[in-house]
Amino acid sequence: MSWIITGDEKNGLLDIYPGAAAAYSLRNLQGRSGKDSAVVRVRRDNDDAEQDFTATEVSDGSLAAWVGAGNDGFVQTWYDQSGNSSDATQSIYARQPQIVSSGSVVLEAGKPTLQFDGSDRLQADSVSLAQPFQFFFVAKETSGGASSNSFIDATGLRANFFLSAITGTTIGAGGSLSDQTYPSNIRTLYTGLFDSTNSFIARQGTITATGNAGSGGLTQMTIGNNLGGNGTSYLNGPMQELIVYPSDQSTNRAAIEANINAHYNIF
Repeated sequence: MSWIITGDEKNGLLDIYPGAAAAYSLRNLQGRSGKDSAVVRVRRDNDDAEQDFTATEVSDGSLAAWVGAGNDGFVQTWYDQSGNSSDATQSIYARQPQIVSSGSVVLEAGKPTLQFDGSDRLQADSVSLAQPFQFFFVAKETSGGASSNSFIDATGLRANFFLSAITGTTIGAGGSLSDQTYPSNIRTLYTGLFDSTNSFIARQGTITATGNAGSGGLTQMTIGNNLGGNGTSYLNGPMQELIVYPSDQSTNRAAIEANINAHYNIF
């Protein structure tokens, strides 16, 4: 099975809105210039062999064919498409998110995805940012809202983005900003600006909370777990894309969200 790769093939999101500190996706974010670049490195479970795959190979059946009928595939590296080589990796097999299940690429709403199962995480240790910085990502929590689910975390003052069973969608970097809504089992485009008293949270293109998230930076980013990869709050569910800018992208926010939504058809 294959899927049509939508969007502007000449100008990817990062061509139109450059300057990201790190960018992870299973689509090309750099248009034609990135079409031959690997977006993910996959391990197949029958022999633990590993291989790189481009966005085209993920979607055209090449990845599924390499993993093989009845076998599973797991992500060893989610490659950074920003050009900064801040790849997100996981060498421990039991903590690698899944991308192929029983010989078929895992899909969310018809698009390939990484599937986190409540014990997985990827580490991008070279990411180091001072405020302001801004996240855009597509994910869905599937545990039913009974517990916290961490999307992104870091060491130090722990710049983090998570869902809390108590406070809902929450960001913090030495402080805490929440919107009191927990979008359980809803695929969501999340945006978060970390800029001290000018911070905000947005979901599905609408700002849902503004205020003070603290002033801490983002160091040694973890995807899918809290406490810099040593916590107990994990993501249960798919994540399809994550982009981090080392600046306030409020001027471009609506356009970046529109680009992401045009590809994933979220809202």
